[in-house]
Amino acid sequence: SDVYKRQVCGCGGGRAVQTVLTRVLADSARLVLDADALNALAGDSRTAPAWRRQLAQRHAAGRSTVLTPHPLEAARLLGTDTAHVQGHRMSSAQKLAETYRCTVVLKGSGTVIAAAGRTPHINPTGNARLATAGTGDVLAGLIGAELAGGHPDFEAACRAVYHHGHAAGPLDDDGPALTASVLARGGRTTGVSGAPAASGTIWVRRTLAYRPSRPSPALATRHGAVLPSTCLLYTSDA
Repeated sequence: SDVYKRQVCGCGGGRAVQTVLTRVLADSARLVLDADALNALAGDSRTAPAWRRQLAQRHAAGRSTVLTPHPLEAARLLGTDTAHVQGHRMSSAQKLAETYRCTVVLKGSGTVIAAAGRTPHINPTGNARLATAGTGDVLAGLIGAELAGGHPDFEAACRAVYHHGHAAGPLDDDGPALTASVLARGGRTTGVSGAPAASGTIWVRRTLAYRPSRPSPALATRHGAVLPSTCLLYTSDA
């Protein structure tokens, strides 16, 4: 069924995700795994090794899969602790991508997008306003939408992460709280011409492109001083 061709799985699913994950991995042509789906993959259930084998089979078959862990979920998937992930964000994201044969979005300050055989990307948009409940679910949905739009998994992840961070708008301690529902409607931002983002729309107004960029000392420190001499930032043409 076409219902199972493109899916986002795991957001708020709890342990019930484990009852459908085998079918989701088998049937979805393009797939985003978030939250409880990641916990299931990292768990010690009898089926976790089979799910990991399914991920390898998906990769071999050319099926897109994107994992979207926050640092604690990444630590569970790697069998390490959060401090190690945060101290080595670039290498942790790359190891996840190579281990699970997926595109990986390691969320946090300077979200890292990694895939096997690709130079990791650091997203330049976003701020602390995104550290609220539900904003990660919005990001998972954005990635799913980009995949459904036909973009390859790595590019889909880069596009969605950029839009998601940009929609957070400026960091303003006196401004209203950014909730997931506000973010999904475009956040508190202005358009390219200064007009407010249209109600009920996801932020998709800017033309995006890859540009090579030498990482700043601040980025190098934030990512454990393991950045390559040149990494690619996902930035705006506008």
